[in-house]
Formats: sequence, C-alpha cells, structure tokens
Amino acid sequence: MPSSMHDIDFDAALERTELQTGYRYWCRLDRSAGVPALHDLDPLEIVKILPLVNLVDVVTPPGGGYRFRHRLVGTGLVDRFRAEHTGQWFDDLYTPEHLARQLPFYRSAIEDRTPTVGDVSLDVEGRWTLSYRRLILPMTEGDGAVTCLMLIFAFFTGEGRLVLTDDGLPLHQPGRGSRRSIGTTP
Repeated sequence: MPSSMHDIDFDAALERTELQTGYRYWCRLDRSAGVPALHDLDPLEIVKILPLVNLVDVVTPPGGGYRFRHRLVGTGLVDRFRAEHTGQWFDDLYTPEHLARQLPFYRSAIEDRTPTVGDVSLDVEGRWTLSYRRLILPMTEGDGAVTCLMLIFAFFTGEGRLVLTDDGLPLHQPGRGSRRSIGTTP
C-alpha cells in the first residue's frame, strides 16, 4: 500500500532537504483548481533541486486507466540511473513487475489529489542496491484534472550510480532502457 500524507507521519518522511524544499514549494503554488497548475511551476524557484525532479505526464486513454510518460527527467536522475528517459512511456520502458510495485503510488497521488511518498530499492544482479525516497506531487494543466506529476528524489546510497547492461536496468523491459543510455560503464 502506498504511503501518503494521510497514513504516515508525512513530515518525518520528508526528512531530506530536497523533499522538504519541493513539498514546501508545491504548497506555496496556487491551488484554486484543487492542485497546483503546471504553468505556475517556475524552475528558477527550485534550482537547487531541479536535477532531482522528474515531471511525468498523466494521460487518460479512452478506455480508462492511466498511461504515464516522462516529460522531463532532471540531470541528476539521468546521471544516477545512467539513462535518459525523457519522452518515453512507462509501459514501453519498465517491466510489468516494476510497474505493479510503483504505480499504486502514482495512482494514489492522482485519485486522492494529494502527495505520496515511498521508498524504492533497486538490486542489480544481487550486488548493488540503489535506494531512494520519492515524493510524488500532483499537478494540473488548469482544468483541475491531475495531468502531471512532479516527482522529487532523495537518494540514500551516496554517490553510487547504476551500471547498465545491454538490456538497461533490471526495471526495464529487455532492450528498452539502454537505447538512450549515457556514460555506461563496462
């Protein structure tokens, strides 16, 4: 079950400065539509955390449900994950197992129209773990519907970076995560 500001000590979950900064900024934005509007987002006001920000488009297909696409991936995230995912759809990029674990947090932020926070750990062939806390903040294009999520990451594993295989990261579908990878290490 995803953690949200309703069922955990939300302030304690935001112990990291980057998460506090993003959350406080989101709270200051105009919420007359219920959640802040994406057009009110001013990158100059969050310069220090921009490398750790991921904007995710929320698309509602005619048949219902949601599709997610990376609109913008911060440079710090590209560096940590060793791949550039901007413009890629989640269901094309990630394994069904990874999506099943992570998408409940996204859906909760959309449907409850409130921030969610959760911890994620990625094991690479049992020898490396990248751990982070991710804050998900719902946003709108102005009509009130949540159409974008602003994600902010706080890493717990120092300066480590993942090493991509030919198929990308273990959370990628085979052959999907490496096609736009950067700076891979053998």
